[in-house]
Amino acid sequence: MGEVKGKIFLSAVSGQFKDCRDALRSDLAAVGADVVVQEDFTQHGGTLLQKLEDYIDSCDRVIALLGSAYGWAPEPAAIPENAPSRSYTQWEYHFARGERLDNTQAAAKPVYVYFATPAYLEQHPVEQSEAEAQRQQRFIDDIKSSGKDRNQFDSIDQLARLVLRDGFRLSSASTLLRQNLPYDSLGPLFKGREDFITEIQANLSAGAERATAIVAKQAIHGLGGGR
Repeated sequence: MGEVKGKIFLSAVSGQFKDCRDALRSDLAAVGADVVVQEDFTQHGGTLLQKLEDYIDSCDRVIALLGSAYGWAPEPAAIPENAPSRSYTQWEYHFARGERLDNTQAAAKPVYVYFATPAYLEQHPVEQSEAEAQRQQRFIDDIKSSGKDRNQFDSIDQLARLVLRDGFRLSSASTLLRQNLPYDSLGPLFKGREDFITEIQANLSAGAERATAIVAKQAIHGLGGGR
C-alpha cells in the first residue's frame, strides 16, 4: 500500500464530533496510518495554548471539523494581550494558518475544513451560552467569506470519504513507500462499515493511472476544544 509520511492534526469540539473523531481514527488506522488521540498525548510544561501552537507547527496538515459548538476556551492568563476571544479549536485553526502567540506570522499549513450540515447539527445539539454561539457563528462566517476551500458532511461515513479523498489528492509519487498492514485480517473491527472499507480497497487496487489511497503516516487528534 502506498503511504505518505507526515502528521495530521485533527481539530474538533469533542462535545459535537466525538463519534466523528473516533471513526476517522479507526478508518485511518485501517489503511496503515499511525493514529494518536488526545488521551495518548503526553503533556509537559507550558500552557495548553503554547503546546497547541508548537505541535501544530510540527504537523504537515490540519483537518478541522466545524459546527455550531464553541467549545472550551483558554484561561485569560494564557491569551496574549489584546487577542480576540477564541475557543481552543478556533486558535488551532489560526495556528494552522500561520498565526503565532507572539504576533509573528509563520508559514501556513494545508488546512482541510469540513462543516457539519444543519441536519447533522440538529442530531448533535450542544448546550452553550448565546455569547459562545455568536462567537462560533462569526468564526464560521469569517472562514466562508475568506473563500477558503471547504466541504460539508451530514454523516460519519460521508466525512470519512471526504477526508480520505483529500488525502489521496495530497499524494506525491516521490514520497511513496511500500508497506503492508500488520494484520492478516481486521476481523469484525469495522463491522457495519463494509461499503466504506470496500471503497478503500478499490482505491488501493486501482491502476497506476489513478490515484491510490494515500494517507498520512500519523493522524494527530487535537488537544483542546472538548466540551
